[in-house]
Amino acid sequence: MDEINDLFSHSVPMLCTDSSLLDTFEKEGKLYDSLWWLDGREPEFIRDEGKSLLENLRDFQITMSAAQKPVVPQETDGLPITETLGMSFCSGAGAWQTFLGLNPDGSFSGEYSDADADEVSLCHFHGRFGKVEKLTDASWLLTLEELVLDTGRSVGEEWELLRISYVLCSSIR
Repeated sequence: MDEINDLFSHSVPMLCTDSSLLDTFEKEGKLYDSLWWLDGREPEFIRDEGKSLLENLRDFQITMSAAQKPVVPQETDGLPITETLGMSFCSGAGAWQTFLGLNPDGSFSGEYSDADADEVSLCHFHGRFGKVEKLTDASWLLTLEELVLDTGRSVGEEWELLRISYVLCSSIR
């Protein structure tokens, strides 16, 4: 954290999309992250002003991990959805993306792709989740029972279409 704050001290804000961090900058009167959110966690955690931000952050992690109650999965009859749930995971920096359609019965289909200049790695797939367990009101644990590649080509096979080179990959992010 000290290293990050040192970098902040030589920086000029251009855009900050994190309103909490922006509030911290305004409160501090400079680009500095005081980790204010560590305060107000008594009695579990009390910041030690004699320690660095990083040391306090590590102590906070240890303390809060120890205070965390273990999650006990609860078996359920199925997913808490009544229609297909569309999900996407993507990154602009790496230009990779995964789209997944999860159905109420646990079946799914999806596509993974990763573009790098004029080459695209591609994988179409489908499968099924079996055992469904509820962890919290907002999280579920699914057991993968089947995964099938649907691209119709061998893993590693390359082909060209409309001047773009494609290669079938087996990794899904």
